[in-house]
Amino acid sequence: MTYTIHEAKTHFSKLVREAMSGESVLIRRGAKGEVLLQLTQIQNSPFEERLQKFKSRKYYGKLKSKGSASKLVSPLPSKAWEGW
Repeated sequence: MTYTIHEAKTHFSKLVREAMSGESVLIRRGAKGEVLLQLTQIQNSPFEERLQKFKSRKYYGKLKSKGSASKLVSPLPSKAWEGW
């Protein structure tokens, strides 16, 4: 896809997503100006490798539990309820 500098500034996040999905993004000066830049994904970027490693963890999106909540919370003694 080809965008002007103004469109690239306005929709930069969209252009980055397009480039990350493998599309070639061209940026030109004005509607009919010459192409100045090409936005492409860097192959084997360290960020992508770390992201894939993080997503592959078994507990992704879950909390690791070391026990039940009943071990952490115990009822108050009856003396504490006196006066209520």
